[in-house]
Amino acid sequence: MNAQLAQLRSLVAARFPAAMQACFLGASTPVNQNVGLLPGKLVEIVSPDHAAGAGLLMLHLGQQAQGSLAWVDAADGLDLTSLPLELRQRVLWLRAHGVKDSLKAADMLLRDGNLQTVFLDLRLAPERQLHGLPSSIWHRLRMLAEKAHVSVAVFTPFQMVGCAAARWAVKGAFDLNSLQQERDVLRNALHAIPQRGAGLAMPDSKPEELSLPS
Repeated sequence: MNAQLAQLRSLVAARFPAAMQACFLGASTPVNQNVGLLPGKLVEIVSPDHAAGAGLLMLHLGQQAQGSLAWVDAADGLDLTSLPLELRQRVLWLRAHGVKDSLKAADMLLRDGNLQTVFLDLRLAPERQLHGLPSSIWHRLRMLAEKAHVSVAVFTPFQMVGCAAARWAVKGAFDLNSLQQERDVLRNALHAIPQRGAGLAMPDSKPEELSLPS
């Protein structure tokens, strides 16, 4: 970064600290240190590369979650037998048929109020079903999560959840040799880039409607 740009950034940060925070893209950090669930909040995990290690991060968050966990699977992305027994015994796995059914299932689970954590896995869903989803969908899920005090993690192939309280982009560099390594070793090598407030709705913003797609 040249001196003029650095000076300009410092000036803008001093005058508009909230704006600078909203566009800040943090350096990658180990997932074990900084990536976690937030009670009553939506967090988004962006994994643009299916081989980037998002599955390891899901396992990490699943083990971190307390109590029962609903895993809404839009495209058969979960291998249930790969989960540790302790986690498998408290997972409710919902194999949905596409994005719309997944969103309806997540809505139902959050309204039920008997769960501590909900995972919404959209990583392998057809992108044509993901593009164009109204922001009101996410606002509705956010409000339901807050009301029920449920931790919600949405796993996506690209940034989608504008009202997420936190967002990380998964960064991994695994190859075939990685198959020979233990999960803990791979997880320690997995990094996530925090996107603090990038694209988030302002606290006083209101969606135009709060309806699920038919």
